[in-house]
Amino acid sequence: MQKCAYCGRENDDVATHCSECGTPVTDKSTTIPLANPHHAIGKAMNMIWDRWAIKAGRKYLAALIVGVIGTTFVTLERLPEGFHPWMIPLGAVLFPSTVALISFGEYLQNKINVAKANGEPVFERQLLFLLLMFVGLAMELGLLGIFFYLFVN
Repeated sequence: MQKCAYCGRENDDVATHCSECGTPVTDKSTTIPLANPHHAIGKAMNMIWDRWAIKAGRKYLAALIVGVIGTTFVTLERLPEGFHPWMIPLGAVLFPSTVALISFGEYLQNKINVAKANGEPVFERQLLFLLLMFVGLAMELGLLGIFFYLFVN
């Protein structure tokens, strides 16, 4: 069964025109997939991250750019609810601070691995690592909570 694109009526497979409205049902027009703004912004942010963070090794600059672009897009998308200019600097702080937290975690983990390889005790370092990562994660979640609280209200 073929469905009419105009009125939605089901027609026989051999029918060339809709039995309800007369619209040709055999002419299958090709649809052009359009990227929605979210998809386009996501692709742009991925390209920025790939170019600046991965290829150039500038993680903080890439995080700053991605943070500003992302929060600017969200701010512009929510214009009917009112413009919130504080969202852009908050995003510019949130993204690089996340990268800094991850980088610091990698640094600490490398220090622990070197100490393990040298046969040094690492329990205290691992405990410090967990404590600092927990505090950093709590700070990030706090910033994110403030971001969403201010954004929603």
